[in-house]
Amino acid sequence: EMDNWIEHLKFWTGLYGSAEGGVSPAGKIERQIITYEGLVSDSHGPTSALSLAKFLDNTVGIDVTTDPSTVSCIWQKVIKYKGQPTAPGSGTRDIHSERSGSGFRPYSMRQYDYMISSLNELLTSHHDDQQLRPILESYIAEAQLIKATREEDLAKAKEETANSEATSIQPGAEIDSLKQQTAV
Repeated sequence: EMDNWIEHLKFWTGLYGSAEGGVSPAGKIERQIITYEGLVSDSHGPTSALSLAKFLDNTVGIDVTTDPSTVSCIWQKVIKYKGQPTAPGSGTRDIHSERSGSGFRPYSMRQYDYMISSLNELLTSHHDDQQLRPILESYIAEAQLIKATREEDLAKAKEETANSEATSIQPGAEIDSLKQQTAV
């Protein structure tokens, strides 16, 4: 999946914009990068939606509202399901959105290494891209933090297992137990 994501990113960044980002040599904004994490975030989602609305509004043939309160309201309804109808004529309620996703990342250490290495390669090739660079930097930092935390957790678990095994097997304990059983 990582390789598909990289090829997808390379295709679109190569197709639209200059090395500095989603701006054509003539200065026209041709590309807007919005992350899933940013779009579903309670703190950044409305801003991401407004950024998308402004980008689309500058596209010929597309008429989009760029009023911040209207865009925020649309974001609340579409992304967070706020005020959605429960049944015809029964009013509305807020439905819990699972779009923020689970924090569980079942990657191996090798996969984390590959992910971080691949993101660093992309960062090197897109270092001047004002839209993409901060996103890649945040992904790298998050992957490094998660990997480090996972390494610590694995080391602790290994140590606990070793300590548990050392205390459960005491030299001579089995022999003493057998002597007691045979004496009865």
